[in-house]
Amino acid sequence: MKDDDKTPYKLCLDVLHKLQDSGVLKDLVLVGSWCVYFYKDWFEYGDELSAIRTTDIDFLIPTPPRIKSPTDIPNLLSPMGFTIDIRGQRYMRLQHPEMVIDFLVPEKGKGTDVSFPIKDLGINATPLRFLNLLLDHCRVPPIRPHINPTYRAPPRRGWTV
Repeated sequence: MKDDDKTPYKLCLDVLHKLQDSGVLKDLVLVGSWCVYFYKDWFEYGDELSAIRTTDIDFLIPTPPRIKSPTDIPNLLSPMGFTIDIRGQRYMRLQHPEMVIDFLVPEKGKGTDVSFPIKDLGINATPLRFLNLLLDHCRVPPIRPHINPTYRAPPRRGWTV
């Protein structure tokens, strides 16, 4: 990872730090291509995982939301240059010149064309089918090496954290 402050890696870590400091990160699940960045250190053959990442960070929010630390995420991230981008009745995202943040929830039943408001976070999430499968089989890798460079992970043993 480059030390350049403008890299997508740095911006992603800065977003995660802000969410962690506010206490809301524990209520979100990072999904999508940015997971690989964290999983690669956890798996035995992590270097063989794809290095391709999209320019968006996807956060999955379990339903019903059980937000323990209500936080207005758009206000929290606006000093970093993120602005609200709303498209139609269904789609809200936080836009930055280098990155986009999408908020997702599992779509259930017949589906809907409208977004899923999460007032405790100040956002509207987009319902998508089959995301419940990710929540049912969620694994949490240690991300401490990315937050604290002096941290040394314990030996890898299956799915233990």
